Amino acid sequence: MEEEKIIIEQKIKEEEEIKNIFLMNPNKINIKNKEILNNLYSLTNIGHKKENQDISFCIKSKNNFDCVMGILDGHGIFGKMISHTVHDFFIKKISDFLNELKFFDDLKKNIHILTENFLKKCFDQIENDICNGNLKKNSELSGTTCSLLIKLKDYLYIASVGDSRIVLGFIDDNKIKSKRLTIDHRFNIKKEFDMVSKAGGVICSKNNKSNTLRVWLSKEKLKELNIKYNTPGLMVSRSIGDSIAKIAGCSSEPDILSLKIKSEYKFIIMASDGLWDVLTDDEAVELINNFKNENLSAKEATTNLMNFVMLKSKNDDLFLDNITISVMYL
Repeated sequence: MEEEKIIIEQKIKEEEEIKNIFLMNPNKINIKNKEILNNLYSLTNIGHKKENQDISFCIKSKNNFDCVMGILDGHGIFGKMISHTVHDFFIKKISDFLNELKFFDDLKKNIHILTENFLKKCFDQIENDICNGNLKKNSELSGTTCSLLIKLKDYLYIASVGDSRIVLGFIDDNKIKSKRLTIDHRFNIKKEFDMVSKAGGVICSKNNKSNTLRVWLSKEKLKELNIKYNTPGLMVSRSIGDSIAKIAGCSSEPDILSLKIKSEYKFIIMASDGLWDVLTDDEAVELINNFKNENLSAKEATTNLMNFVMLKSKNDDLFLDNITISVMYL
């Protein structure tokens, strides 16, 4: 009994340490889309689909220097289950990581290497947990994109798989401009096409009416696995889950970028492909810049951008995917 009491007390202490880092309990942030701070906000909308498989989180530390953003866009029958599982995993892992940095000053000397290695290990671990754990069967034809941004003082650390895009708004020659900080991992990118093709995956559209490239198992691989239908038909070359697509040559390895924040950097937009299906990078950046110049908070700017996309999709008679938008003022 005494040993159990010690374990429970230690767990409570650890949970309190995590809470002390953040202004809000991270597990409650995106469930009700509560405001975090004037310069950081996230909002999601189901669009025209029956289920919202997107999920996001925004966390800011009490010192106002460190914050974290993440968006996951699930796909497949079990996409929501997988995106939520990955979301919970990263919330815990990132909380632990920032807690370590808080208590051990010597770790900060190698912060760039530590952060990049941390992100790589996290993606490896969650991929293994999803594809070889309790969700092994569910993840054969379901998975999620994952884009993360960790801001530590004056540096940004970004890791992404899939097509949930991160875009920077910055000033150049007194004009607002956009810079894409992630790659859309789709098969129109030569690097992604070559990666999967060399591994034996077949890349082509689903039918002659579509220009969207997808990955399929080869006839030889279908026969080897005794699968009677063409599969998986995935549109992204990198994701978490999608174990059959991994047989075809897809990957869960993230692109990782570190970037020092400059004075001309004004804000970050992170969004699932539902936004980018409707607006270009330049259009989204122009809108957020206008809202920011009107002294609107990140919450108001994000809400206005979401409303604009909803109205545009209606006026242009566009089918709207799940859409999640996160905005961070720098």
